[in-house]
Amino acid sequence: MFRYHTSDDLIDEINIELPRTQYSTQILVDENDLYFLSESLIKALLNKLGMEIIIISNSNKKSLKLFNLCKRLIDGGAYLYWYKNNILYNQEAFFGIFDKSYVIGRRSENVIESAEAYVRSKTNFFKTILLDSEKIKLLSGEIEISFEADRTIVYKNESVNFKWEVRNADHVEINNEIGDVSSVGEFSKIVKSDITFELFAKNKDLNYSKKVYIRTIETKDIEIGVSAYDPVINEEIPLESSSLNPGHYGVYFGQEIKMNWSINMIGKFREQALGNLPLEGSHAFEIFQETKFIFTFNSLEDRQIKNITFHPKEDEEIFSKLHPEALEEKNNIVESKKNTILYLIKSFFAKLLNK
Repeated sequence: MFRYHTSDDLIDEINIELPRTQYSTQILVDENDLYFLSESLIKALLNKLGMEIIIISNSNKKSLKLFNLCKRLIDGGAYLYWYKNNILYNQEAFFGIFDKSYVIGRRSENVIESAEAYVRSKTNFFKTILLDSEKIKLLSGEIEISFEADRTIVYKNESVNFKWEVRNADHVEINNEIGDVSSVGEFSKIVKSDITFELFAKNKDLNYSKKVYIRTIETKDIEIGVSAYDPVINEEIPLESSSLNPGHYGVYFGQEIKMNWSINMIGKFREQALGNLPLEGSHAFEIFQETKFIFTFNSLEDRQIKNITFHPKEDEEIFSKLHPEALEEKNNIVESKKNTILYLIKSFFAKLLNK
């Protein structure tokens, strides 16, 4: 004799019916409903009730709570299946079939069939979903974990990229609000202070974990190296700024100056006149007048300003070595002036003699 019943309290009705069922039950529910049914299901398994359960979900992630419940049900003899389907999940058209003859469904369904037709349609629907479902099999044996960060020492408020791959585990979870994850994946996290990320992996027999510790350091001051070409020794030499006026450098007129930097932090670097600059680079120039540079570095945490001023002084020997072509031009001008003066003197005396 076939029967059916629809109710707004599907879970309560199933809980009531399970102790009455003699041979088998087939249930289609979501994860939340499964928790509400858990105690009744476990008691029914003690009575050797045949049980097939399809869990409808909108994702493939399985929480630790679900894993623990599945373990208890499977150990009791139940067959569990996982079916990802957004439509069924949102419709919540769940039901239970008892001893192949009685169906409890939600009242939202419009039932226009006979009891026998309705029970047969639900039984066929359950079989169809079962074929496309993934049987939940709890793994056992050794668990392999690969869990790494692209950097383990970073500046405060920098982003760290994590990757992991876990084998032979039924449940994977990462602390620090990451939560349940799949067996393979990656994520990025902005790190504000020293922190330990721990990945937990679990199967039927074992529970493993692996930690990654991230060390954070305070944002350091940007440093700009300054060097100048020395024509006497024919080498580029580093320069030190004035001890009384940091950031001020004494150089020779016409000297080639080079500034270089390498900023290992996330942010934007620019100079007032030069514009936006790469985080690693250099700038070279010849100096002929007092020159000031204003560098600015904006990070996620703060803003740094670095002023550098060059004060050139004249030295004829140094300048001549730096710019021999200028010295030659100067000598030519002096020689030309000498020749002009001699010519004027000779012309003057020639005129006197002619008189």
